[in-house]
Amino acid sequence: MQGVQQDPPSQSCGSGETSSTENLRSRPSRSLDNKLPAKTGVILFDTYKHEAGDPSSSYRRLTWALKQQGFQCRINDVSLTASDLKDVEAIVFGQPTQPFTAAEFGILKAFFEGGGSLLFLMGEGGETRAGTNVNYFLEEYGMSVCADAVVRMTVASPVHLHPKEALIGDGVLCRDALNKVLARNKGTGYPGSAQKDTLENGPAPCQVQTRTIQLFGAENDNHAADITDTEKTPFVFPYGATVSVQTPAFPFLSSGLTAYPSRRPLAAAYVHPKGGRLVALGSYRIFDDDFLEKENNPNLQVLVFQWLLGHQEGDDALRPSIEVEASLEASQPVPDTTSLSERPLPCFYDTEEALPSDFRKLFEETKFALDTSRIADVKQLYRQLGVNYEPLSVIKPEFVIPLPPLRPAVHPPFMPELPHPPLELFDIDAEIASPRTRLIQLANQCVDDSDLEIHLQRAAQIIPVPLLPGEDKLAQNKNRSAKNILCSLIYRIIEMKIKEPVTAAAMDKRAREHKRNVD
Repeated sequence: MQGVQQDPPSQSCGSGETSSTENLRSRPSRSLDNKLPAKTGVILFDTYKHEAGDPSSSYRRLTWALKQQGFQCRINDVSLTASDLKDVEAIVFGQPTQPFTAAEFGILKAFFEGGGSLLFLMGEGGETRAGTNVNYFLEEYGMSVCADAVVRMTVASPVHLHPKEALIGDGVLCRDALNKVLARNKGTGYPGSAQKDTLENGPAPCQVQTRTIQLFGAENDNHAADITDTEKTPFVFPYGATVSVQTPAFPFLSSGLTAYPSRRPLAAAYVHPKGGRLVALGSYRIFDDDFLEKENNPNLQVLVFQWLLGHQEGDDALRPSIEVEASLEASQPVPDTTSLSERPLPCFYDTEEALPSDFRKLFEETKFALDTSRIADVKQLYRQLGVNYEPLSVIKPEFVIPLPPLRPAVHPPFMPELPHPPLELFDIDAEIASPRTRLIQLANQCVDDSDLEIHLQRAAQIIPVPLLPGEDKLAQNKNRSAKNILCSLIYRIIEMKIKEPVTAAAMDKRAREHKRNVD
Protein backbone atom coordinates (compact mmCIF):
# COMPACT_ATOMS: atom_id res chain seq x y z
CA MET A 1 0.00 0.00 0.00
CA GLN A 2 1.52 3.28 -1.07
CA GLY A 3 0.71 6.96 -1.16
CA VAL A 4 -0.69 8.72 -4.20
CA GLN A 5 1.82 11.00 -5.86
CA GLN A 6 -0.04 14.23 -6.41
CA ASP A 7 0.47 16.95 -8.97
CA PRO A 8 -1.80 20.00 -8.93
CA PRO A 9 -3.95 20.47 -12.02
CA SER A 10 -2.97 22.84 -14.77
CA GLN A 11 -5.50 25.44 -13.62
CA SER A 12 -4.61 27.65 -10.69
CA CYS A 13 -6.97 26.51 -7.95
CA GLY A 14 -5.16 27.58 -4.82
CA SER A 15 -1.80 26.55 -3.47
CA GLY A 16 -1.16 22.82 -4.07
CA GLU A 17 1.86 20.98 -2.72
CA THR A 18 3.42 17.99 -4.49
CA SER A 19 3.81 15.28 -1.92
CA SER A 20 2.45 11.90 -0.91
CA THR A 21 -1.24 12.17 -0.14
CA GLU A 22 -1.00 9.46 2.46
CA ASN A 23 -0.29 12.20 4.98
CA LEU A 24 -2.15 15.06 3.35
CA ARG A 25 -2.37 18.21 5.40
CA SER A 26 -4.94 20.69 4.28
CA ARG A 27 -7.80 22.67 5.61
CA PRO A 28 -10.74 20.40 6.57
CA SER A 29 -13.66 20.41 4.21
CA ARG A 30 -17.07 21.63 5.22
CA SER A 31 -20.13 19.45 5.11
CA LEU A 32 -23.11 20.29 2.97
CA ASP A 33 -24.62 22.41 5.73
CA ASN A 34 -21.47 24.62 6.05
CA LYS A 35 -20.23 22.85 9.19
CA LEU A 36 -16.79 21.38 9.68
CA PRO A 37 -16.77 17.58 9.52
CA ALA A 38 -16.25 15.60 12.64
CA LYS A 39 -13.17 13.87 11.21
CA THR A 40 -11.22 13.47 7.99
CA GLY A 41 -11.51 10.17 6.11
CA VAL A 42 -8.95 7.88 4.54
CA ILE A 43 -9.93 6.89 0.98
CA LEU A 44 -8.26 3.81 -0.50
CA PHE A 45 -7.97 3.54 -4.31
CA ASP A 46 -7.56 -0.08 -5.34
CA THR A 47 -5.30 -0.89 -8.32
CA TYR A 48 -4.70 -4.58 -7.62
CA LYS A 49 -7.37 -5.58 -10.16
CA HIS A 50 -5.73 -3.41 -12.85
CA GLU A 51 -8.39 -0.73 -12.56
CA ALA A 52 -8.69 1.65 -15.49
CA GLY A 53 -9.18 4.53 -13.05
CA ASP A 54 -5.68 4.84 -11.58
CA PRO A 55 -4.92 7.75 -9.20
CA SER A 56 -1.40 8.01 -10.60
CA SER A 57 -2.64 8.57 -14.17
CA SER A 58 -6.34 9.28 -14.81
CA TYR A 59 -7.49 10.30 -11.30
CA ARG A 60 -4.80 12.87 -10.52
CA ARG A 61 -7.27 15.77 -10.39
CA LEU A 62 -9.68 13.71 -8.31
CA THR A 63 -7.08 12.95 -5.65
CA TRP A 64 -5.99 16.59 -5.66
CA ALA A 65 -9.62 17.69 -5.17
CA LEU A 66 -10.06 15.21 -2.32
CA LYS A 67 -6.94 16.64 -0.72
CA GLN A 68 -8.45 20.12 -0.87
CA GLN A 69 -11.56 18.73 0.84
CA GLY A 70 -9.49 17.36 3.72
CA PHE A 71 -9.39 13.67 2.82
CA GLN A 72 -6.41 11.34 2.74
CA CYS A 73 -5.84 9.13 -0.30
CA ARG A 74 -3.91 5.90 -0.59
CA ILE A 75 -3.22 3.34 -3.31
CA ASN A 76 -3.50 -0.39 -2.78
CA ASP A 77 -1.60 -2.55 -5.27
CA VAL A 78 -1.77 -5.86 -3.39
CA SER A 79 -4.58 -8.20 -2.43
CA LEU A 80 -6.88 -6.69 0.17
CA THR A 81 -6.56 -7.94 3.74
CA ALA A 82 -8.44 -7.04 6.89
CA SER A 83 -5.31 -5.53 8.45
CA ASP A 84 -4.93 -3.06 5.57
CA LEU A 85 -8.47 -1.71 6.12
CA LYS A 86 -8.25 -0.85 9.81
CA ASP A 87 -8.00 2.93 9.35
CA VAL A 88 -9.75 3.08 5.93
CA GLU A 89 -13.22 4.60 5.69
CA ALA A 90 -13.90 4.23 1.95
CA ILE A 91 -12.60 2.05 -0.89
CA VAL A 92 -12.83 3.14 -4.55
CA PHE A 93 -12.77 0.65 -7.43
CA GLY A 94 -12.38 2.51 -10.75
CA GLN A 95 -13.37 -0.03 -13.43
CA PRO A 96 -11.69 -3.26 -12.25
CA THR A 97 -10.64 -5.49 -15.16
CA GLN A 98 -10.09 -8.75 -13.25
CA PRO A 99 -12.56 -10.91 -11.32
CA PHE A 100 -12.67 -10.96 -7.53
CA THR A 101 -12.25 -14.14 -5.54
CA ALA A 102 -14.65 -15.37 -2.88
CA ALA A 103 -12.14 -14.48 -0.16
CA GLU A 104 -11.84 -10.91 -1.46
CA PHE A 105 -15.62 -10.52 -1.56
CA GLY A 106 -15.72 -11.80 2.01
CA ILE A 107 -13.25 -9.13 3.12
CA LEU A 108 -15.24 -6.40 1.32
CA LYS A 109 -18.49 -7.64 2.84
CA ALA A 110 -17.01 -7.64 6.35
CA PHE A 111 -15.61 -4.15 5.76
CA PHE A 112 -18.96 -2.90 4.45
CA GLU A 113 -21.04 -4.45 7.22
CA GLY A 114 -18.59 -3.03 9.75
CA GLY A 115 -19.42 0.54 8.75
CA GLY A 116 -17.06 1.11 5.79
CA SER A 117 -18.05 2.68 2.48
CA LEU A 118 -17.55 1.26 -1.03
CA LEU A 119 -17.63 3.04 -4.40
CA PHE A 120 -17.75 0.97 -7.59
CA LEU A 121 -17.15 2.92 -10.81
CA MET A 122 -17.82 0.96 -14.01
CA GLY A 123 -17.96 1.77 -17.73
CA GLU A 124 -19.89 1.00 -20.89
CA GLY A 125 -20.53 -2.68 -21.43
CA GLY A 126 -20.66 -3.35 -17.69
CA GLU A 127 -18.77 -6.22 -16.16
CA THR A 128 -18.93 -8.22 -19.39
CA ARG A 129 -16.61 -5.88 -21.26
CA ALA A 130 -14.44 -5.18 -18.22
CA GLY A 131 -13.93 -8.87 -17.45
CA THR A 132 -14.86 -8.65 -13.78
CA ASN A 133 -17.64 -9.95 -11.52
CA VAL A 134 -18.63 -6.98 -9.36
CA ASN A 135 -22.33 -7.61 -10.02
CA TYR A 136 -22.04 -10.74 -7.88
CA PHE A 137 -21.38 -8.43 -4.94
CA LEU A 138 -23.75 -5.61 -5.96
CA GLU A 139 -26.77 -7.83 -6.61
CA GLU A 140 -26.86 -8.79 -2.95
CA TYR A 141 -27.75 -5.18 -2.15
CA GLY A 142 -30.24 -4.60 -4.96
CA MET A 143 -28.15 -3.11 -7.77
CA SER A 144 -26.18 -4.24 -10.83
CA VAL A 145 -24.41 -2.54 -13.73
CA CYS A 146 -26.00 -3.37 -17.09
CA ALA A 147 -24.07 -4.42 -20.19
CA ASP A 148 -25.16 -1.44 -22.30
CA ALA A 149 -24.06 2.09 -23.18
CA VAL A 150 -25.58 5.52 -22.63
CA VAL A 151 -25.66 7.80 -25.69
CA ARG A 152 -27.28 11.14 -26.24
CA MET A 153 -29.92 11.61 -28.90
CA THR A 154 -29.23 15.30 -29.66
CA VAL A 155 -26.18 17.52 -29.89
CA ALA A 156 -26.63 19.68 -26.81
CA SER A 157 -23.18 21.26 -26.60
CA PRO A 158 -20.39 22.03 -29.09
CA VAL A 159 -17.88 20.96 -26.45
CA HIS A 160 -19.07 17.36 -26.19
CA LEU A 161 -19.45 16.10 -29.75
CA HIS A 162 -19.03 12.38 -29.17
CA PRO A 163 -22.42 10.66 -28.75
CA LYS A 164 -21.19 8.70 -25.74
CA GLU A 165 -20.20 11.91 -23.92
CA ALA A 166 -23.79 12.37 -22.83
CA LEU A 167 -24.63 15.85 -21.52
CA ILE A 168 -27.64 15.22 -19.27
CA GLY A 169 -29.56 18.19 -17.94
CA ASP A 170 -32.44 16.55 -16.06
CA GLY A 171 -30.73 13.56 -14.51
CA VAL A 172 -30.08 14.70 -10.91
CA LEU A 173 -32.69 13.02 -8.70
CA CYS A 174 -31.33 14.30 -5.36
CA ARG A 175 -31.74 17.98 -6.20
CA ASP A 176 -31.91 19.20 -2.61
CA ALA A 177 -28.57 17.67 -1.70
CA LEU A 178 -26.95 19.07 -4.85
CA ASN A 179 -28.36 22.53 -4.17
CA LYS A 180 -26.61 22.52 -0.81
CA VAL A 181 -23.34 21.71 -2.57
CA LEU A 182 -23.93 24.60 -4.97
CA ALA A 183 -24.65 26.90 -2.04
CA ARG A 184 -21.48 25.87 -0.27
CA ASN A 185 -19.32 26.27 -3.40
CA LYS A 186 -20.69 29.69 -4.25
CA GLY A 187 -17.91 32.26 -3.98
CA THR A 188 -15.24 29.72 -3.01
CA GLY A 189 -13.72 29.51 -6.48
CA TYR A 190 -13.88 25.74 -6.46
CA PRO A 191 -12.53 24.47 -9.80
CA GLY A 192 -15.26 23.67 -12.23
CA SER A 193 -18.05 25.09 -10.10
CA ALA A 194 -21.21 25.31 -12.13
CA GLN A 195 -22.31 28.49 -10.40
CA LYS A 196 -19.03 30.23 -11.16
CA ASP A 197 -19.37 29.25 -14.82
CA THR A 198 -22.94 30.53 -14.81
CA LEU A 199 -21.97 33.93 -13.40
CA GLU A 200 -19.05 34.42 -15.80
CA ASN A 201 -20.10 32.72 -19.03
CA GLY A 202 -23.86 32.47 -18.74
CA PRO A 203 -25.92 29.33 -18.29
CA ALA A 204 -24.77 25.97 -19.60
CA PRO A 205 -26.31 24.71 -22.86
CA CYS A 206 -28.83 22.49 -21.03
CA GLN A 207 -29.37 24.78 -18.03
CA VAL A 208 -32.56 26.79 -17.79
CA GLN A 209 -32.76 29.41 -15.02
CA THR A 210 -36.14 29.79 -13.39
CA ARG A 211 -36.06 31.44 -9.99
CA THR A 212 -33.85 32.47 -7.10
CA ILE A 213 -34.43 30.75 -3.75
CA GLN A 214 -32.86 31.07 -0.33
CA LEU A 215 -31.23 28.04 1.29
CA PHE A 216 -30.72 27.90 5.03
CA GLY A 217 -28.24 25.73 6.85
CA ALA A 218 -28.87 24.16 10.24
CA GLU A 219 -31.43 25.59 12.60
CA ASN A 220 -28.78 27.50 14.58
CA ASP A 221 -27.26 29.18 11.53
CA ASN A 222 -28.04 32.87 11.19
CA HIS A 223 -26.89 33.31 7.64
CA ALA A 224 -28.44 32.21 4.37
CA ALA A 225 -27.13 31.67 0.89
CA ASP A 226 -28.93 32.94 -2.19
CA ILE A 227 -28.35 30.69 -5.18
CA THR A 228 -29.99 30.28 -8.51
CA ASP A 229 -32.15 27.20 -8.58
CA THR A 230 -32.35 25.48 -11.93
CA GLU A 231 -34.83 23.15 -13.41
CA LYS A 232 -31.93 21.43 -15.14
CA THR A 233 -28.53 20.87 -13.60
CA PRO A 234 -26.36 19.49 -16.43
CA PHE A 235 -23.58 17.02 -15.90
CA VAL A 236 -21.45 15.00 -18.31
CA PHE A 237 -21.82 11.23 -18.21
CA PRO A 238 -19.05 9.92 -20.50
CA TYR A 239 -18.78 6.37 -21.82
CA GLY A 240 -21.03 4.86 -19.17
CA ALA A 241 -23.71 2.25 -18.64
CA THR A 242 -27.03 2.14 -16.84
CA VAL A 243 -27.61 0.59 -13.42
CA SER A 244 -30.49 -1.70 -12.50
CA VAL A 245 -31.86 -0.82 -9.06
CA GLN A 246 -34.16 -2.75 -6.77
CA THR A 247 -35.24 -2.26 -3.19
CA PRO A 248 -33.54 -1.62 -0.76
CA ALA A 249 -31.15 0.32 -3.03
CA PHE A 250 -32.23 3.65 -4.52
CA PRO A 251 -31.07 5.69 -7.56
CA PHE A 252 -29.83 9.28 -7.39
CA LEU A 253 -28.82 9.90 -11.05
CA SER A 254 -30.74 9.09 -14.23
CA SER A 255 -30.28 9.45 -17.98
CA GLY A 256 -33.21 11.88 -18.31
CA LEU A 257 -34.99 12.47 -21.58
CA THR A 258 -32.03 13.55 -23.74
CA ALA A 259 -30.08 10.29 -23.55
CA TYR A 260 -30.80 6.73 -24.57
CA PRO A 261 -31.88 4.58 -22.79
CA SER A 262 -34.21 7.24 -21.42
CA ARG A 263 -35.08 7.61 -17.74
CA ARG A 264 -32.78 4.84 -16.65
CA PRO A 265 -30.76 4.97 -13.40
CA LEU A 266 -27.09 5.83 -13.84
CA ALA A 267 -26.03 5.63 -10.19
CA ALA A 268 -27.44 3.84 -7.16
CA ALA A 269 -26.75 3.84 -3.43
CA TYR A 270 -27.44 1.60 -0.48
CA VAL A 271 -27.14 2.11 3.28
CA HIS A 272 -26.38 -0.84 5.52
CA PRO A 273 -28.17 -0.97 8.88
CA LYS A 274 -24.77 -0.96 10.61
CA GLY A 275 -23.66 2.25 8.92
CA GLY A 276 -21.90 1.10 5.76
CA ARG A 277 -22.62 2.96 2.54
CA LEU A 278 -22.39 1.61 -1.01
CA VAL A 279 -22.49 3.49 -4.32
CA ALA A 280 -22.45 1.99 -7.83
CA LEU A 281 -21.86 4.49 -10.66
CA GLY A 282 -22.10 3.50 -14.31
CA SER A 283 -19.20 5.68 -15.55
CA TYR A 284 -15.70 5.64 -14.13
CA ARG A 285 -14.64 8.48 -16.44
CA ILE A 286 -17.09 10.95 -14.89
CA PHE A 287 -14.41 11.72 -12.27
CA ASP A 288 -11.25 11.37 -14.39
CA ASP A 289 -8.98 14.22 -15.43
CA ASP A 290 -10.82 14.87 -18.72
CA PHE A 291 -14.35 15.24 -17.32
CA LEU A 292 -14.04 16.03 -13.61
CA GLU A 293 -14.23 19.80 -14.13
CA LYS A 294 -16.96 19.72 -16.78
CA GLU A 295 -20.38 21.19 -16.00
CA ASN A 296 -21.57 20.04 -12.54
CA ASN A 297 -19.29 17.00 -12.29
CA PRO A 298 -17.19 18.55 -9.48
CA ASN A 299 -20.34 19.13 -7.44
CA LEU A 300 -21.38 15.51 -7.97
CA GLN A 301 -17.93 14.43 -6.82
CA VAL A 302 -18.28 16.43 -3.62
CA LEU A 303 -21.80 15.09 -3.10
CA VAL A 304 -20.83 11.43 -3.54
CA PHE A 305 -17.68 11.46 -1.42
CA GLN A 306 -19.23 13.58 1.34
CA TRP A 307 -22.09 11.11 1.54
CA LEU A 308 -19.79 8.08 1.49
CA LEU A 309 -17.61 9.45 4.26
CA GLY A 310 -20.61 10.17 6.46
CA HIS A 311 -20.31 13.97 6.27
CA GLN A 312 -23.88 14.27 5.03
CA GLU A 313 -26.91 15.07 7.12
CA GLY A 314 -28.46 11.61 6.93
CA ASP A 315 -28.54 8.31 5.16
CA ASP A 316 -31.43 9.38 2.92
CA ALA A 317 -29.81 12.58 1.61
CA LEU A 318 -29.39 11.03 -1.85
CA ARG A 319 -32.75 9.25 -1.86
CA PRO A 320 -35.21 10.79 -4.36
CA SER A 321 -38.89 11.20 -3.74
CA ILE A 322 -41.32 8.40 -4.43
CA GLU A 323 -42.76 10.22 -7.45
CA VAL A 324 -39.34 10.78 -9.03
CA GLU A 325 -38.27 7.21 -8.42
CA ALA A 326 -41.51 5.90 -9.90
CA SER A 327 -40.95 7.88 -13.12
CA LEU A 328 -37.85 5.84 -13.97
CA GLU A 329 -38.13 3.17 -16.61
CA ALA A 330 -37.24 -0.49 -16.21
CA SER A 331 -34.53 -2.15 -18.24
CA GLN A 332 -35.73 -3.19 -21.68
CA PRO A 333 -33.37 -5.68 -23.34
CA VAL A 334 -33.00 -5.26 -27.09
CA PRO A 335 -32.92 -8.56 -29.00
CA ASP A 336 -29.82 -9.40 -31.00
CA THR A 337 -31.36 -9.69 -34.44
CA THR A 338 -28.09 -10.82 -36.01
CA SER A 339 -27.80 -13.94 -33.89
CA LEU A 340 -31.55 -14.58 -33.91
CA SER A 341 -31.61 -14.59 -37.71
CA GLU A 342 -29.16 -17.50 -37.74
CA ARG A 343 -31.27 -19.62 -35.41
CA PRO A 344 -34.11 -21.92 -36.53
CA LEU A 345 -37.55 -20.34 -36.51
CA PRO A 346 -36.63 -17.14 -34.69
CA CYS A 347 -40.17 -15.80 -35.04
CA PHE A 348 -43.36 -17.72 -34.20
CA TYR A 349 -46.70 -16.50 -35.46
CA ASP A 350 -49.79 -16.53 -33.31
CA THR A 351 -51.53 -19.71 -34.36
CA GLU A 352 -53.79 -22.17 -32.66
CA GLU A 353 -51.36 -24.98 -33.36
CA ALA A 354 -49.47 -26.02 -30.25
CA LEU A 355 -45.71 -26.19 -30.47
CA PRO A 356 -44.16 -29.64 -30.20
CA SER A 357 -42.59 -30.58 -26.90
CA ASP A 358 -39.52 -31.95 -28.67
CA PHE A 359 -37.36 -28.99 -29.66
CA ARG A 360 -35.69 -31.02 -32.43
CA LYS A 361 -38.91 -30.87 -34.41
CA LEU A 362 -38.60 -27.08 -34.61
CA PHE A 363 -35.76 -27.33 -37.13
CA GLU A 364 -36.90 -26.89 -40.72
CA GLU A 365 -34.92 -29.65 -42.38
CA THR A 366 -36.92 -29.75 -45.62
CA LYS A 367 -36.53 -26.13 -46.74
CA PHE A 368 -32.79 -25.66 -46.56
CA ALA A 369 -31.54 -29.27 -46.46
CA LEU A 370 -29.47 -30.85 -49.27
CA ASP A 371 -30.92 -34.17 -50.39
CA THR A 372 -28.07 -36.58 -51.23
CA SER A 373 -30.23 -39.58 -52.09
CA ARG A 374 -30.22 -38.76 -55.84
CA ILE A 375 -26.45 -38.56 -56.32
CA ALA A 376 -26.18 -42.19 -57.53
CA ASP A 377 -28.94 -41.66 -60.13
CA VAL A 378 -27.23 -38.50 -61.40
CA LYS A 379 -23.90 -40.31 -61.87
CA GLN A 380 -25.67 -43.11 -63.76
CA LEU A 381 -27.24 -40.51 -66.05
CA TYR A 382 -23.74 -39.18 -66.88
CA ARG A 383 -22.76 -42.64 -68.13
CA GLN A 384 -25.92 -43.00 -70.23
CA LEU A 385 -25.35 -39.66 -71.94
CA GLY A 386 -21.63 -40.29 -72.46
CA VAL A 387 -20.57 -37.20 -70.54
CA ASN A 388 -17.53 -37.16 -68.32
CA TYR A 389 -18.31 -36.78 -64.64
CA GLU A 390 -16.34 -33.60 -64.02
CA PRO A 391 -17.02 -29.94 -63.33
CA LEU A 392 -18.12 -27.96 -66.35
CA SER A 393 -15.33 -26.03 -68.03
CA VAL A 394 -15.65 -22.36 -68.81
CA ILE A 395 -15.67 -21.57 -72.53
CA LYS A 396 -13.58 -18.51 -73.15
CA PRO A 397 -15.40 -16.16 -75.54
CA GLU A 398 -13.65 -14.90 -78.64
CA PHE A 399 -14.26 -11.32 -79.70
CA VAL A 400 -13.59 -9.85 -83.12
CA ILE A 401 -10.82 -7.31 -82.69
CA PRO A 402 -9.17 -5.12 -85.36
CA LEU A 403 -5.61 -5.88 -84.29
CA PRO A 404 -3.99 -9.20 -83.45
CA PRO A 405 -3.65 -9.93 -79.77
CA LEU A 406 -0.41 -8.88 -78.21
CA ARG A 407 1.65 -11.25 -76.18
CA PRO A 408 3.68 -9.12 -73.82
CA ALA A 409 7.02 -10.41 -72.65
CA VAL A 410 6.29 -11.52 -69.15
CA HIS A 411 9.81 -12.78 -68.50
CA PRO A 412 12.95 -10.73 -69.28
CA PRO A 413 15.20 -12.05 -72.09
CA PHE A 414 18.09 -14.30 -71.19
CA MET A 415 21.37 -12.39 -71.53
CA PRO A 416 24.56 -14.46 -71.98
CA GLU A 417 27.19 -13.84 -69.36
CA LEU A 418 30.81 -14.73 -68.99
CA PRO A 419 31.50 -17.88 -67.00
CA HIS A 420 32.86 -17.60 -63.53
CA PRO A 421 36.65 -17.49 -63.31
CA PRO A 422 38.21 -20.88 -62.49
CA LEU A 423 39.51 -19.99 -59.08
CA GLU A 424 41.60 -22.47 -57.18
CA LEU A 425 40.09 -23.83 -54.01
CA PHE A 426 42.10 -23.12 -50.91
CA ASP A 427 41.66 -23.13 -47.16
CA ILE A 428 40.85 -19.60 -46.00
CA ASP A 429 41.50 -20.44 -42.35
CA ALA A 430 44.99 -21.63 -43.16
CA GLU A 431 45.73 -18.48 -45.15
CA ILE A 432 44.61 -15.97 -42.56
CA ALA A 433 45.90 -17.88 -39.53
CA SER A 434 48.57 -16.18 -37.41
CA PRO A 435 52.19 -17.45 -37.54
CA ARG A 436 51.87 -18.79 -34.01
CA THR A 437 48.81 -20.83 -34.96
CA ARG A 438 50.50 -22.17 -38.09
CA LEU A 439 53.59 -23.20 -36.10
CA ILE A 440 51.40 -25.07 -33.62
CA GLN A 441 49.64 -26.89 -36.46
CA LEU A 442 53.03 -27.75 -38.02
CA ALA A 443 54.40 -29.08 -34.73
CA ASN A 444 51.37 -31.35 -34.34
CA GLN A 445 52.07 -32.85 -37.78
CA CYS A 446 55.69 -33.80 -36.89
CA VAL A 447 55.44 -37.36 -35.58
CA ASP A 448 58.67 -38.92 -36.95
CA ASP A 449 62.37 -37.91 -36.68
CA SER A 450 62.84 -38.38 -40.41
CA ASP A 451 60.42 -35.54 -41.09
CA LEU A 452 62.27 -33.12 -38.81
CA GLU A 453 64.29 -31.49 -41.58
CA ILE A 454 61.21 -30.89 -43.71
CA HIS A 455 59.33 -29.37 -40.77
CA LEU A 456 62.24 -27.02 -40.01
CA GLN A 457 62.25 -25.82 -43.60
CA ARG A 458 58.47 -25.22 -43.47
CA ALA A 459 58.87 -23.35 -40.18
CA ALA A 460 61.50 -21.12 -41.81
CA GLN A 461 58.93 -20.31 -44.51
CA ILE A 462 56.38 -19.28 -41.87
CA ILE A 463 58.82 -17.20 -39.78
CA PRO A 464 61.70 -15.67 -41.78
CA VAL A 465 65.06 -16.78 -40.36
CA PRO A 466 68.03 -14.49 -41.16
CA LEU A 467 70.68 -15.86 -43.52
CA LEU A 468 74.10 -16.83 -42.22
CA PRO A 469 77.14 -14.92 -43.42
CA GLY A 470 78.24 -16.58 -46.60
CA GLU A 471 74.82 -17.96 -47.59
CA ASP A 472 73.45 -17.12 -50.96
CA LYS A 473 70.84 -14.40 -50.59
CA LEU A 474 69.12 -15.52 -53.73
CA ALA A 475 68.53 -18.98 -52.34
CA GLN A 476 64.96 -19.84 -51.49
CA ASN A 477 63.92 -20.86 -47.99
CA LYS A 478 62.96 -24.30 -49.19
CA ASN A 479 66.50 -24.90 -50.48
CA ARG A 480 68.15 -24.00 -47.21
CA SER A 481 69.37 -26.86 -45.10
CA ALA A 482 67.96 -27.47 -41.67
CA LYS A 483 71.49 -27.23 -40.31
CA ASN A 484 71.92 -23.64 -41.52
CA ILE A 485 68.46 -22.71 -40.16
CA LEU A 486 69.31 -24.02 -36.69
CA CYS A 487 72.71 -22.34 -36.81
CA SER A 488 71.14 -19.00 -37.65
CA LEU A 489 68.69 -19.38 -34.78
CA ILE A 490 71.50 -20.24 -32.33
CA TYR A 491 73.44 -17.14 -33.41
CA ARG A 492 70.36 -15.01 -32.76
CA ILE A 493 69.89 -16.54 -29.31
CA ILE A 494 73.56 -15.95 -28.42
CA GLU A 495 73.32 -12.39 -29.68
CA MET A 496 70.36 -11.75 -27.38
CA LYS A 497 72.17 -13.17 -24.34
CA ILE A 498 75.50 -11.29 -24.62
CA LYS A 499 75.61 -7.73 -23.41
CA GLU A 500 77.66 -6.22 -26.26
CA PRO A 501 76.07 -6.27 -29.67
CA VAL A 502 77.75 -8.46 -32.27
CA THR A 503 78.75 -6.69 -35.44
CA ALA A 504 78.61 -8.18 -38.90
CA ALA A 505 82.41 -8.51 -39.03
CA ALA A 506 82.44 -10.42 -35.73
CA MET A 507 79.73 -12.77 -36.95
CA ASP A 508 81.69 -13.34 -40.20
CA LYS A 509 84.82 -14.14 -38.22
CA ARG A 510 82.99 -16.58 -35.95
CA ALA A 511 81.37 -18.25 -38.93
CA ARG A 512 84.75 -18.87 -40.61
CA GLU A 513 86.13 -20.30 -37.38
CA HIS A 514 83.12 -22.54 -36.99
CA LYS A 515 83.44 -23.76 -40.58
CA ARG A 516 87.12 -24.46 -40.12
CA ASN A 517 86.44 -26.47 -36.96
CA VAL A 518 83.73 -28.44 -38.67
CA ASP A 519 85.98 -29.26 -41.63
